[in-house]
Amino acid sequence: MTLGYPDKMESIVLSENWCDKLAILGGPKAVNIMPAIYPTGTIEEEEIKAATDVLRKGPITATEIGTAVDIFEQDFASYVGAKYALATNSGTAALHSAVAAAGAGPGDEVIVPAYTYLASASCILHNGAKPVFADVDAQTFTLDPEDVKKRITQRTRAIMVVHIHGHPAPMDELCEIAREHDLVVIEDCAQANGAEYRGKKVGGIGDIGCMSFQASKQLACGEGGMLVTNNEELYERAAMVGNHIWKLRAILQREKYRRYTDVGGFGWNYRMHPMLAAIGSVRLRRLDEMNARRIANANYLSERLRKLNGIEPPYVANWAKHTYWIYTAKYDETVIKVPKQKFLEALVAEGVPIFAHVNLLGPIFEAPLYRQAIYSGPNTYGKGYPFEQILPPGQSTYPELPVTERLCRGTFCIYEGIHPPNGIALMRQYARAFEKVYENQKKLVI
Repeated sequence: MTLGYPDKMESIVLSENWCDKLAILGGPKAVNIMPAIYPTGTIEEEEIKAATDVLRKGPITATEIGTAVDIFEQDFASYVGAKYALATNSGTAALHSAVAAAGAGPGDEVIVPAYTYLASASCILHNGAKPVFADVDAQTFTLDPEDVKKRITQRTRAIMVVHIHGHPAPMDELCEIAREHDLVVIEDCAQANGAEYRGKKVGGIGDIGCMSFQASKQLACGEGGMLVTNNEELYERAAMVGNHIWKLRAILQREKYRRYTDVGGFGWNYRMHPMLAAIGSVRLRRLDEMNARRIANANYLSERLRKLNGIEPPYVANWAKHTYWIYTAKYDETVIKVPKQKFLEALVAEGVPIFAHVNLLGPIFEAPLYRQAIYSGPNTYGKGYPFEQILPPGQSTYPELPVTERLCRGTFCIYEGIHPPNGIALMRQYARAFEKVYENQKKLVI
């Protein structure tokens, strides 16, 4: 199968003899191709027809069995290699359902990296449990198994493994730790649709896997999420969190859970819309090919950037298939004698879309979760919650995690362009922009 959008940009012939004057100092931009904003250019008539068919023929809600949602669940379970799949209206909803299914509630703890998006921890708080932050590996940016071991207590119920940026975590080691302590392994695959660990799709390796289909993700439906598992009881427990009475009556087989069908489980409304599910089933068939484009783009850029001393492209373990939700690299100010902020400003001026949040350049995670406002504010929700909830016993501040702190300070992200329909022509211009700024770095410190 080939993608239905030809990359017209590939026919552009680029000249490497551009003016060397930096754009931030008045020179011409190195990047003159406008990157396509994902998922623009990847949505085809088949997806549009699938969505409109739902509107024309129905059903337009997933309160019961027999909709496009069921088809998407079956398709996705097969893709990941899981027995059961449960569609949700967001990745966060899938994560909360997973925490509830794991039985992590008030008084319990769930180990989670602090180098991640807030939903990886907020889903734990949603169920009244306590997130316990652990450090990450300096290369993969995923949970460090040795640090995880230090965080386990008698109250630990689960380990929240995050396949960050599209790179899988070391699942064999983390699952072994979980087995030793009778813990549930939840895989947060929100940024890693289609990624693989030792040839296995992420999400189907631990006890529960959770995906996001929000518009920026590798499998973009606009919104939505999915929970997958091979454990029937975990599946039933997860379904109770956010599904309607009628669908629960078809799912719940255990008598101890069937009594919840009279009121509709726990009462959260986490249903996916059938129109999004119809889009998802179509896009799922092209996911591996779209990821192949991401990987080719990232590989080309990394090959060029690794020649620049002081810039370290994303690491990819030999057992991993990295699907590059975002391209994250390291910047070493001790080698490049230019403050990272200034160097990135020069790249942005050249036309490279370095991730920007609240007008700050750099990484997508500018601070560990324990220092972000929602977790560090003493009264975010009132009465000291959740700040006092996450503090280790007897401490007034959360102890710093050294690798997490370094990564937040020393990384930067390219957000747009790595994904399809963008191609190598754009990557050439991004690479040339880096080389141009790197070659003229002394002009940035005058």
